[in-house]
Amino acid sequence: MRVALVALALVAVPLLWWSLRPEAAGPDVEPVGEAAAGALTAGHGSPAPPVSGAPTVPTEPVEVTVPALDLAAPVVGVGTTDTGLAEIPEHVGTAGWYSPGPRPGSATGSAVLVGHVNDVEQGPGAFARLAETAPGDRVEVRTRTGAVLAFRVIAREQWDKADVPLPRLFDVGGSPRLVLLTCGGVLDQGTGQYQDNIAVTAVPLGGGPR
Repeated sequence: MRVALVALALVAVPLLWWSLRPEAAGPDVEPVGEAAAGALTAGHGSPAPPVSGAPTVPTEPVEVTVPALDLAAPVVGVGTTDTGLAEIPEHVGTAGWYSPGPRPGSATGSAVLVGHVNDVEQGPGAFARLAETAPGDRVEVRTRTGAVLAFRVIAREQWDKADVPLPRLFDVGGSPRLVLLTCGGVLDQGTGQYQDNIAVTAVPLGGGPR
């Protein structure tokens, strides 16, 4: 009986959340900082020239936090799906680092973290409040060695998924930055997928890891 009640509670909580959600709508944002984010790219995903005296590449990220949003999520490495898109962790409370690309803290390129906004079975995701991020907000990434890398948000953007500037977001060259990527906009009831993507771009704060 106790097992049955626990199982019922685990199912009921996300279902209750789903029944109370805004109907067929995900988050929307007022884009800011598009020009600043676009200026960081090396162009079409091409590598930038080597940087003389570049610091050692940091270890893999294991956690991301955005204090202004009370966002704290574990990070795991993810790859590419059969359709060529970045994989998303199965657990909605976990963010995924796109491991074929740069690591957070690398000297060049865009380090990308992807995460769910929500899920019909599991409820709100790690990036449920990403649309609330504002320029100037602090983002921190903790690496496997315990180093904490600090970033400052400069841009928040939203596109229809067909219009997402993938070469810019997943650029392996250009200036170092961090991109947080999730879903938003209208929910397609037929596919169960949101029609838009939301991206937040942040640049490193001075001083290096702490």
